[in-house]
Amino acid sequence: MAAPEKPRQFLVPDKDANGCANGDPKGNPNVGPLGEPPGAPSRATQGADLGTAEKPLMVIGPVSAGKSTLLAALGLGPKEIKKTEALVYNRSLSIDTPGEMLAIPRFYNALILNSSRAYAVLMVMNGQQPIWLPSKIALALKSRVIGVVTKIDLAGPETVHKAELSLKNAGIEETFRVSPVTGQGLECLVERLGDLAWA
Repeated sequence: MAAPEKPRQFLVPDKDANGCANGDPKGNPNVGPLGEPPGAPSRATQGADLGTAEKPLMVIGPVSAGKSTLLAALGLGPKEIKKTEALVYNRSLSIDTPGEMLAIPRFYNALILNSSRAYAVLMVMNGQQPIWLPSKIALALKSRVIGVVTKIDLAGPETVHKAELSLKNAGIEETFRVSPVTGQGLECLVERLGDLAWA
């Protein structure tokens, strides 16, 4: 007789998967997603100035995962978002990669080589349209790899769960759920990146 299936745990409305608050718990509309008043600088980028790290942060993920948008939200990429056509070094802040580099195996060597230049690699997955990543690919990268599920403000719990399973299959043990647009989950991600940047 098979053991009963373990129930899935989904995003709780007032907390994300990492225990980060997703706005004012009292529902105050005059408080932003990280508890700051509207128009105030985001605490997600105030607490840890990731732009002062000695090495850049690298982002990898499928096409339309939200890699460039995430870098912009973290203050590590240009605010004007456009399709990344080639591997881009944004000064010494970040390394942005086109999604095609993860989709085409002959580009894996470029990802592995450039990952050694970064203090961490974010493997980014679209929470609305997750795809299956190559098994254990994160283990080939030369820096700490953290999974990030983006667009959680638009995605349902089933697709977010599928995105997390894909990241786990890729060999990633640590995953964050974020929305670069609303700021949801960014504070915890920035805190973790700060730990890695100055380790």
